[in-house]
Amino acid sequence: MNILIVGLGSIGRRHARILRAIRPEARLFALRSGMGWGPEEGVTDVRDLKELPGKMDLAIISSPTHLHPEHVKKVLPLKPFLFLEKPLALTVAEGEDIVDAVEKAGIGSYVGCHLRFHPELKKLREEMRQPHAPVISARIVCRSWLPDWQTGRDYRKSFRAQADRSGGVHLELIHEMDYVTWILGAPQSRTVSLRDAPDLKISAPAEAHYELSYPGYTATIDLSYASREEERVFEIHFGDGTFRTINILLSPAALNEVFTDQMRHVLACAGGSDFSLHSVRESLQTLILALP
Repeated sequence: MNILIVGLGSIGRRHARILRAIRPEARLFALRSGMGWGPEEGVTDVRDLKELPGKMDLAIISSPTHLHPEHVKKVLPLKPFLFLEKPLALTVAEGEDIVDAVEKAGIGSYVGCHLRFHPELKKLREEMRQPHAPVISARIVCRSWLPDWQTGRDYRKSFRAQADRSGGVHLELIHEMDYVTWILGAPQSRTVSLRDAPDLKISAPAEAHYELSYPGYTATIDLSYASREEERVFEIHFGDGTFRTINILLSPAALNEVFTDQMRHVLACAGGSDFSLHSVRESLQTLILALP
């Protein structure tokens, strides 16, 4: 199996390590424009797609968001199964272009929202598809301190800190919008407000608040780069008095297993034995809800 990785930063390297562990026979290639992160064990660097040995069975796009349109269209002639890291794009127009290009190419796709493989979220989704008491409210929180995301690196130089490269916290943490709508369904309406965090000195919005309206209740989502206290939780209150709290934060080992389960799903899709949980078209709907 031949696999191409475009964007060999922290998430691209995580994917490479997982692939080496579960598919040691696979041949891994990385399209590199620079060597800022250095080489990765078991991965062959290429500067041009012409250097690849032939057909790629899977292409993983894990580059910064603003490069997604360019990189997706670059790999489409290879006809791989496409694994595109979230979010789909910076704008709805760019997202629509990606969806059109992928569907015209006739290839399968998956947009990486690994929390769909979180064991407690998967369990809750199954429970919500069984008879249950009505939901009264839901509260979703994801807060962290951006300078702690990558120790030893200046966070202000990260693409996440730059509005024209990442969009901001509402797109970098689009996982929350994805799993909420995956579990609760699409809302009837929604409001969103974005805020800066002057202390961080970044151009990207650092805080976001959503209110999603469902029949009989509201779900709120709060996202922040500017909290020194890390919190990631999903709370849901039912009419029978049941109150569920799911701590989304996982140990490093448990988180790696979530990413591994995601990759197993992607490989099954690439091999034709499974259907994508989250195609580019489905991801476009999540992007529309996440953008102001």
